[in-house]
Amino acid sequence: MEEYFSPGHTACAGCGMPIVVRHALNILGKDVIVVNATSCLEIVSSAYPRSAWGVPYIHSLFENSAAIAAGAVASLRAQGN
Repeated sequence: MEEYFSPGHTACAGCGMPIVVRHALNILGKDVIVVNATSCLEIVSSAYPRSAWGVPYIHSLFENSAAIAAGAVASLRAQGN
């Protein structure tokens, strides 16, 4: 099975968040775009120059996550996807 969230993240030992994300992405598959508001998940999974994400990933502010997700959906629809 292809993994969409790699074990190279820097989450604390015992943190459940990476496990949940890994399983959610394995269920959702590769055709997903993750829009993530600022949080621990953003810090531990996307620190330059590495990324644990195997799918498109957008980091957003707390205030505009819904707008960014709506823009991603509108873009995909405009492309016929």
